[in-house]
Amino acid sequence: MTLNHNAWPYVPDLSNGYTPLIFQHLSLDNDGTTRDMNVDGSVTPQNFEFGVAAGQIAVLESFGFELQDAKGFGLNEFGNLGAALTNGLLIQMVESDGTLLADFTQGEPITTNAEMYQYSMRVGLEEWGAGDDMLHGRITFDAVTGSSLVVSNGYKFRVVVQDNLTGLTKFHMYVGGYYGVGINGRSGRK
Repeated sequence: MTLNHNAWPYVPDLSNGYTPLIFQHLSLDNDGTTRDMNVDGSVTPQNFEFGVAAGQIAVLESFGFELQDAKGFGLNEFGNLGAALTNGLLIQMVESDGTLLADFTQGEPITTNAEMYQYSMRVGLEEWGAGDDMLHGRITFDAVTGSSLVVSNGYKFRVVVQDNLTGLTKFHMYVGGYYGVGINGRSGRK
């Protein structure tokens, strides 16, 4: 399988009967390249998304995050910004036109490290003694909802940044799963 990183969204070759796995960072407006989420979304919210090309289906099994910042993360702040976020992060499923289909934070945006921890099934704080610390975690959809999340053309998995996160060293979110040919469970795998 050859990946054409210049083509976005990526169109997998399913002709050999095998379905490529997905490990994809969310990108600004699903552009495929701008994945650093330490942006200023305080005036104009910034949408970081994952979507698929026409005729494709993605079966997402998990999503995760990596948040890197100066040492000394507190529970009641975001990263080491010194305070909780004012507006917080939204995690959503939307139609291509932005119509909200699902609000995974149920009206309570994520504003602190403690809330990032609460939403994660597997989480860790790495402290190396010198330099930045890193908070990372992963959420498995079927553990939370009982099934994987299916994204087909016309739909996007989206995280909305509504605050100024430029003070963070690094902030990325990503999805994991596989490209499918149907929506009945794991029918996309051989």
